[in-house]
Amino acid sequence: MLAESDHYRVEFRACKDDAWYTARVSLEGETLTVKYLNLPDEYDNAFRASEFGERFRPLSKQNVVNKMASWPIDFMDGLSCDTI
Repeated sequence: MLAESDHYRVEFRACKDDAWYTARVSLEGETLTVKYLNLPDEYDNAFRASEFGERFRPLSKQNVVNKMASWPIDFMDGLSCDTI
């Protein structure tokens, strides 16, 4: 079941691919469960709360393509569709 995005307030660096995903966390006893935004429950991860290093951060501000006009020209020269 997919939940509303208002409940997903952190980003989690997944162990499997080391990528950051928008997530929410619940703690029951010593079990910390990570649920990912727009992914079914089968992708949830459960951990012992004591197993964590720095795998969480606040949500990142997303840059929108229409805001790219305000980016410096030298920055824009190095961009391609593959880097956005």
